[in-house]
Amino acid sequence: MTDIRTGGYMEATVLDNTEYMDTNQTEFEDRSDNDAIVSNDGVNSDNDTDDDADDGSYVTVTYEDMLKIRDDLLSQYDKIQQEKEENESLLEQIRVEREEQKKVYDKFISEKTAFNEDMKTLNAKMLQERKRLKEETTFFDKKMQILQNGFMQLDLDRKQFEREKAEFETVKAAKSVRQDKAGMRVGGIFNASQFFIGVNSSLACRKRYKDLLKIFHPDNLCGDETLVKAINEEYERLRLEFNG
Repeated sequence: MTDIRTGGYMEATVLDNTEYMDTNQTEFEDRSDNDAIVSNDGVNSDNDTDDDADDGSYVTVTYEDMLKIRDDLLSQYDKIQQEKEENESLLEQIRVEREEQKKVYDKFISEKTAFNEDMKTLNAKMLQERKRLKEETTFFDKKMQILQNGFMQLDLDRKQFEREKAEFETVKAAKSVRQDKAGMRVGGIFNASQFFIGVNSSLACRKRYKDLLKIFHPDNLCGDETLVKAINEEYERLRLEFNG
């Protein structure tokens, strides 16, 4: 017979129940059909049982109850072991995930640091390039100003040259006109036929006539009214001749 205190199982009895039941198996088998303890004095036994039951400190269990208790305890133990293993597996998984997260975080910090360094280097290069570009722009503006001044001076020189050339041509033409006048006068009359030498058509005659008027028109510097009159007469004569 084994007594277990009400309200929970004693740990020593649970751990050693197999050994206890092996050594007392015969006694439990003999009593398996009885639910109470029987002594030589049945009345006293019943009274003692009732006193024990009324006391509430001890309960009487059978062999089958002990086996059931053992099986329940083993089942609970296996369940606890399984939960423990699952918790350990979960903790290991959490640890691995934390390590992976730490690796990812460390990699992120490393890449962020490298990115910041690259940005600093890039910003420094950009500042240098901006400074160089500004210097080149200033230098280019100066060169453009020099070129513009040079072109302006060149244009002024060109205009001055054209004026001097025009004056020179005018002087040259006036001198030539004076020489031509001297050579074309025959008895004090201009011989305008020399101006139309080589003219062999009405179109060529008209062109030569216009060119002569540009030079000898009285409004020009080298103009001569008498000479223009002679040119007009020669032109009319040739025009009639070419037109038949």
